[in-house]
Amino acid sequence: MATISKVKICNMALLKIGQARIASLEQSGNKPAATCNLLYDQMVLETLEEHNWGFARKREALAKVADDPTDYWAYSFALPTDMVKARAIDRDAGLAEIPYELEGDLLFCNEVAPVLIYTAAIDDPLQFSPGFVRLLVVRLAMEACTPLLDEESSTVDLLKLYDYTLRKVTGFDSSQQTPPELPKDTYITIRR
Repeated sequence: MATISKVKICNMALLKIGQARIASLEQSGNKPAATCNLLYDQMVLETLEEHNWGFARKREALAKVADDPTDYWAYSFALPTDMVKARAIDRDAGLAEIPYELEGDLLFCNEVAPVLIYTAAIDDPLQFSPGFVRLLVVRLAMEACTPLLDEESSTVDLLKLYDYTLRKVTGFDSSQQTPPELPKDTYITIRR
């Protein structure tokens, strides 16, 4: 398996927009390196947020902060420090989704001991899936295009490529798991 690094990901993005390769993100006086260095971490977070990536999915039992924090919610819990996006509260098969609300660094819900399914901030490129790398490359190229080329038309083309790549790689990533069982509808159950 080929090794992947931040610099390699940035070089693949720069190649998409016709820019020369860089040796490091800290090259002084090198506009492509400075642009990639400025954009990279934010683009990783935004690309992680786009989809419930299998390589970045975690489950964590949440630590209770308070009972009866609001009139509507029975409990509040501390969110994981590495969370990029909450996806769901784990539920037993056959039950409807468990409602919750995020506010600051807290999760409010009416479950006594919720287990949160979330996307974690993964910053080691060696942990990225190949599809995520592919999407991140297009995202970086799209964002670096304007400061490096001053061409809006290239940005529009890259946005179309990004949308296409997002659909393709998230579809593949989603196929790597068993589809969730749909909640049982009481009306249909009674009719049988």
